[in-house]
Amino acid sequence: EWFSFDVATVTIEELKTKVQAPFSCKVGVPGVMHALAGWFDVQFEGSAAKPASSPVTLSTAPHVGYTHWGQQVFLLAGEVAGVPGDVLEGEASLVRQERNQR
Repeated sequence: EWFSFDVATVTIEELKTKVQAPFSCKVGVPGVMHALAGWFDVQFEGSAAKPASSPVTLSTAPHVGYTHWGQQVFLLAGEVAGVPGDVLEGEASLVRQERNQR
């Protein structure tokens, strides 16, 4: 998990700010990396006052197949070589587009 928020309590102002958080991931196969892939999962569980009788997860992970949401590609500043067991650590920022702030 890189970043999460509760849609029942998050404010519009919090969503407008730049999201910046550290990340780490373990290298699984040897090679040179130029980018990281990302996707999201959303859990619909209801609220404390009215919990869902059957929670639902919306996932855009590659293993669930096609969704119109798709995945994201995060380009690295340069190439990074890795072997299994190496840990890639860094900090990523998510910034809204100025011309399309949907």
